[in-house]
Amino acid sequence: MTILKKAAAKTAEISVLTVFSGLFAGYALVIYPIERIALKQNTRAQKVKIKYASQ
Repeated sequence: MTILKKAAAKTAEISVLTVFSGLFAGYALVIYPIERIALKQNTRAQKVKIKYASQ
């Protein structure tokens, strides 16, 4: 019985670690670059707005 509990605990631990690793990798590969592009475009738009607002 103790061996079964240890195996179940180890399986749960590995499962949780795998899920969080996948979430982190997904964020790093997909979400973060999209956020960076959006931030750059936003900054560019603000500069253009400021440039042409004075005319």
